[in-house]
Amino acid sequence: MVIQLDEEAVKLRTMLKILMYGQGVICNFKYFQYGSLTAFFQTIVILIIYTAYKTMHFCNVMIFLILCILDLNIAVGNWINYEKEISEDNSKGPSKVIRSVFIVEIVYFIVAIYYSFFAYCHFKTLFETQLGNFRNGANRRFEQRDRDEEIDSQPQRDQIYMRENFLRQQQQQLRNVAAAQRGLNN
Repeated sequence: MVIQLDEEAVKLRTMLKILMYGQGVICNFKYFQYGSLTAFFQTIVILIIYTAYKTMHFCNVMIFLILCILDLNIAVGNWINYEKEISEDNSKGPSKVIRSVFIVEIVYFIVAIYYSFFAYCHFKTLFETQLGNFRNGANRRFEQRDRDEEIDSQPQRDQIYMRENFLRQQQQQLRNVAAAQRGLNN
Protein backbone atom coordinates (compact mmCIF):
# COMPACT_ATOMS: atom_id res chain seq x y z
CA MET A 1 0.00 0.00 0.00
CA VAL A 2 1.33 3.43 -0.91
CA ILE A 3 1.04 6.31 1.52
CA GLN A 4 -0.63 9.60 0.72
CA LEU A 5 1.96 12.29 0.15
CA ASP A 6 2.24 15.68 1.75
CA GLU A 7 4.47 18.52 0.51
CA GLU A 8 7.53 17.32 2.42
CA ALA A 9 7.11 13.75 1.14
CA VAL A 10 6.92 15.02 -2.45
CA LYS A 11 10.22 16.89 -1.99
CA LEU A 12 11.87 13.88 -0.37
CA ARG A 13 10.58 11.58 -3.12
CA THR A 14 12.09 13.93 -5.73
CA MET A 15 15.40 13.79 -3.85
CA LEU A 16 15.25 9.98 -3.86
CA LYS A 17 14.84 10.09 -7.62
CA ILE A 18 17.87 12.39 -7.94
CA LEU A 19 19.83 10.10 -5.61
CA MET A 20 18.84 7.15 -7.78
CA TYR A 21 20.38 8.82 -10.84
CA GLY A 22 23.42 9.78 -8.76
CA GLN A 23 23.78 6.15 -7.73
CA GLY A 24 23.92 5.29 -11.43
CA VAL A 25 26.89 7.64 -11.82
CA ILE A 26 28.54 6.08 -8.74
CA CYS A 27 27.92 2.63 -10.27
CA ASN A 28 29.87 3.69 -13.37
CA PHE A 29 32.70 5.12 -11.26
CA LYS A 30 32.94 1.89 -9.28
CA TYR A 31 32.94 -0.14 -12.49
CA PHE A 32 35.97 1.74 -13.81
CA GLN A 33 37.71 1.73 -10.42
CA TYR A 34 37.12 -1.83 -9.22
CA GLY A 35 35.51 -3.88 -11.98
CA SER A 36 32.23 -5.47 -12.88
CA LEU A 37 31.49 -7.30 -9.62
CA THR A 38 31.45 -4.06 -7.63
CA ALA A 39 29.30 -2.44 -10.31
CA PHE A 40 26.89 -5.36 -10.07
CA PHE A 41 26.45 -4.80 -6.34
CA GLN A 42 25.96 -1.07 -6.97
CA THR A 43 23.22 -1.99 -9.46
CA ILE A 44 21.44 -3.84 -6.65
CA VAL A 45 21.64 -0.62 -4.60
CA ILE A 46 20.04 1.22 -7.55
CA LEU A 47 17.18 -1.29 -7.48
CA ILE A 48 16.74 -0.74 -3.74
CA ILE A 49 16.55 3.04 -4.09
CA TYR A 50 14.23 2.66 -7.10
CA THR A 51 11.90 0.56 -4.96
CA ALA A 52 12.14 3.15 -2.18
CA TYR A 53 11.31 5.91 -4.68
CA LYS A 54 8.34 4.06 -6.16
CA THR A 55 6.78 2.62 -3.00
CA MET A 56 7.88 5.30 -0.51
CA HIS A 57 8.23 2.58 2.11
CA PHE A 58 10.49 3.50 4.99
CA CYS A 59 12.11 0.04 5.18
CA ASN A 60 13.57 0.37 1.68
CA VAL A 61 14.87 3.83 2.52
CA MET A 62 16.45 2.45 5.70
CA ILE A 63 18.24 -0.29 3.72
CA PHE A 64 19.52 2.33 1.28
CA LEU A 65 20.68 4.47 4.22
CA ILE A 66 22.64 1.57 5.72
CA LEU A 67 24.23 0.74 2.36
CA CYS A 68 25.26 4.39 1.90
CA ILE A 69 26.92 4.40 5.32
CA LEU A 70 28.83 1.25 4.38
CA ASP A 71 29.80 2.68 0.97
CA LEU A 72 30.99 5.90 2.58
CA ASN A 73 33.27 3.96 4.92
CA ILE A 74 34.58 1.87 2.02
CA ALA A 75 35.22 4.96 -0.14
CA VAL A 76 37.12 6.71 2.66
CA GLY A 77 39.14 3.56 3.35
CA ASN A 78 39.96 3.09 -0.32
CA TRP A 79 41.06 6.71 -0.62
CA ILE A 80 43.34 6.35 2.40
CA ASN A 81 44.85 3.17 0.88
CA TYR A 82 45.33 4.93 -2.45
CA GLU A 83 47.15 7.82 -0.77
CA LYS A 84 49.37 5.36 1.12
CA GLU A 85 50.27 3.59 -2.14
CA ILE A 86 51.14 6.87 -3.81
CA SER A 87 53.29 8.04 -0.87
CA GLU A 88 55.17 4.70 -0.77
CA ASP A 89 55.79 4.54 -4.52
CA ASN A 90 57.37 7.83 -5.55
CA SER A 91 57.55 6.81 -9.20
CA LYS A 92 53.79 7.31 -9.51
CA GLY A 93 52.33 10.74 -9.16
CA PRO A 94 48.89 11.21 -7.61
CA SER A 95 46.14 11.19 -10.20
CA LYS A 96 43.80 14.17 -10.03
CA VAL A 97 41.08 12.16 -11.76
CA ILE A 98 41.16 9.38 -9.17
CA ARG A 99 41.18 11.89 -6.32
CA SER A 100 38.24 13.69 -7.95
CA VAL A 101 36.33 10.41 -8.22
CA PHE A 102 36.92 9.69 -4.52
CA ILE A 103 35.75 13.19 -3.60
CA VAL A 104 32.60 12.87 -5.75
CA GLU A 105 31.81 9.49 -4.19
CA ILE A 106 32.29 10.75 -0.64
CA VAL A 107 30.21 13.88 -1.21
CA TYR A 108 27.47 11.83 -2.88
CA PHE A 109 27.31 9.36 0.02
CA ILE A 110 27.16 12.16 2.60
CA VAL A 111 24.29 13.83 0.71
CA ALA A 112 22.56 10.46 0.24
CA ILE A 113 22.83 9.67 3.95
CA TYR A 114 21.45 13.09 4.88
CA TYR A 115 18.38 12.95 2.61
CA SER A 116 17.66 9.25 3.06
CA PHE A 117 17.64 9.73 6.84
CA PHE A 118 15.03 12.47 6.57
CA ALA A 119 13.05 10.45 4.01
CA TYR A 120 13.12 7.44 6.34
CA CYS A 121 11.86 9.47 9.31
CA HIS A 122 9.15 11.23 7.32
CA PHE A 123 7.89 8.15 5.45
CA LYS A 124 7.77 6.17 8.71
CA THR A 125 5.76 8.94 10.35
CA LEU A 126 3.33 9.00 7.41
CA PHE A 127 2.98 5.21 7.47
CA GLU A 128 2.25 5.15 11.18
CA THR A 129 -0.18 8.04 10.90
CA GLN A 130 -2.07 6.70 7.91
CA LEU A 131 -1.85 2.93 8.31
CA GLY A 132 -1.32 2.37 12.00
CA ASN A 133 1.46 1.49 14.37
CA PHE A 134 3.43 -1.66 13.59
CA ARG A 135 4.76 -2.35 17.09
CA ASN A 136 2.20 -5.07 17.81
CA GLY A 137 2.20 -6.53 14.32
CA ALA A 138 0.70 -5.13 11.16
CA ASN A 139 -2.37 -7.39 11.18
CA ARG A 140 -3.10 -7.58 14.90
CA ARG A 141 -6.80 -7.80 15.68
CA PHE A 142 -7.83 -5.82 18.73
CA GLU A 143 -10.41 -6.95 21.18
CA GLN A 144 -13.05 -4.35 22.04
CA ARG A 145 -11.43 -3.48 25.37
CA ASP A 146 -8.05 -2.94 23.62
CA ARG A 147 -9.81 -0.78 21.05
CA ASP A 148 -11.39 1.36 23.80
CA GLU A 149 -7.97 1.88 25.38
CA GLU A 150 -6.49 2.70 21.99
CA ILE A 151 -9.05 5.41 21.23
CA ASP A 152 -8.41 7.17 24.55
CA SER A 153 -5.43 9.13 23.25
CA GLN A 154 -5.68 12.03 20.82
CA PRO A 155 -2.93 10.74 18.46
CA GLN A 156 -4.81 7.44 18.17
CA ARG A 157 -8.05 9.27 17.35
CA ASP A 158 -6.18 11.28 14.70
CA GLN A 159 -4.75 8.07 13.32
CA ILE A 160 -8.19 6.44 13.08
CA TYR A 161 -9.61 9.57 11.44
CA MET A 162 -6.82 9.63 8.83
CA ARG A 163 -7.24 5.90 8.16
CA GLU A 164 -11.00 6.29 7.68
CA ASN A 165 -10.48 9.35 5.48
CA PHE A 166 -7.95 7.42 3.37
CA LEU A 167 -10.41 4.52 2.95
CA ARG A 168 -13.21 6.93 1.97
CA GLN A 169 -10.98 8.48 -0.70
CA GLN A 170 -10.04 5.03 -2.02
CA GLN A 171 -13.72 4.04 -2.21
CA GLN A 172 -14.60 7.28 -4.01
CA GLN A 173 -11.85 6.69 -6.56
CA LEU A 174 -13.17 3.17 -7.18
CA ARG A 175 -16.70 4.52 -7.64
CA ASN A 176 -15.43 7.11 -10.13
CA VAL A 177 -13.57 4.45 -12.12
CA ALA A 178 -16.65 2.19 -12.15
CA ALA A 179 -18.84 5.09 -13.30
CA ALA A 180 -16.38 5.96 -16.05
CA GLN A 181 -16.32 2.35 -17.23
CA ARG A 182 -20.13 2.21 -17.25
CA GLY A 183 -20.15 5.41 -19.28
CA LEU A 184 -17.75 3.94 -21.84
CA ASN A 185 -19.75 0.71 -22.10
CA ASN A 186 -23.02 2.56 -22.85
